[in-house]
Formats: sequence, structure tokens, C-alpha cells
Amino acid sequence: MRHFIIRHNRFTNNRARGVLIHGFDGLVEHNVFDSIQGAAIQIETGSEARWSEGHGAGNLVIRNNQFRNCDLNAWQMAVLYMGVYLPGGRTAYPIFEQILIERNTFVNCPRMAMFLSSCRDVRVIGNTIINANQIPMDAHTYGSSQQEKPIYDETYCGTIYLMQASDVELADNICFSTTDQRNSGIEWDTATTRNITARNNVGL
Repeated sequence: MRHFIIRHNRFTNNRARGVLIHGFDGLVEHNVFDSIQGAAIQIETGSEARWSEGHGAGNLVIRNNQFRNCDLNAWQMAVLYMGVYLPGGRTAYPIFEQILIERNTFVNCPRMAMFLSSCRDVRVIGNTIINANQIPMDAHTYGSSQQEKPIYDETYCGTIYLMQASDVELADNICFSTTDQRNSGIEWDTATTRNITARNNVGL
């Protein structure tokens, strides 16, 4: 799919995701995502024995959205999740490119606000994150059909996490918490990322 706009909608009490993106040349702005069981926005491509989906995504703008109480079941590790699933694991190929995540507000994230992988040329600018990292990354996934744990490794931590990513800018983002917060910060896997720039971020 190409050339789409998702604007001025309210997604609330969804089972699974709020928006699943498999397209190019898209704009997602001025939406409210409230009480979503899984990721509010899931940008994903993959193939496994049960099914396959998507051909990547690129030239996306995600801005001025409100995310409240999303990823309630902690299915995908993050409120905004970008990843690839394959039998051999995630891919280093940047199947997601030219993505701007700007001026969004994330409130009450069970785990991460954002997990970004298999990507290149991504900008995360001027977002506000309130009360992220409320439960441990290795906690059970509450309410999923199989009661699975999330994809977990000791290296996954932080409020924004990058792996298999390149040419990423994170600037002018603000994070604060009114409750106990675990593993806050911007983190990346040094073995699989390159050219990561983080500047003028507060509370991260």
C-alpha cells in the first residue's frame, strides 16, 4: 500500500494492535490511542510457519498522536514497535526507512515507549514520554492467549531501544515519571547499530 493518511481518529479498547503498518508514503497524525492491548502502532514485516505479512515500510511520518495506556498486555515490548520476525530471528537489512516520529505523547507504558529495529534513516524528535517502564521486561505477558513471555534478552532495556539500526537521530525528547520507573533511557545494541545521534534529550 502507498500514499495513505490516518488522521483525527480515536482507537480505544482494541484487541491486539491499534494500527498495523505495512505501507509506504504514509502520514499518521492527530490520533488518540487509548487502552490498546498490544502495540498502539506496529510497523512489522515477517514470515513464519503460520503466516507471512508485509513488504516493509518507508517514508512515514508519525506525529502529534497521543498514546495512553497502550500495550496493556505487553505483547510487543513497546507502545510503538518496529520489527521483523523470521525463523532465524530479526534481520539486519533496513526494511524500514525514512521514518519521522515527532511530537507524540506517550503516557503509561508497561514496558518501552519505542522499540526500533531493522531500520535506517529514522528521526525521533520532540516526543514526550510519561510513566514508561512500569513492569520488568521479563515479566509474564498478561492476558495473551498463550501466556507467553515477550521476546526477551538481558540486553533489552531503556525507554527507547534500537537494534539493527543505522542513521538514527534522537533529539529534544522528554521523559519523566510520577511512579517508580525501571530501566529508563535511550539504549542501543552497539554490535548491530551504527551512526546513532542522541542530543538534547531530557530524562533519558
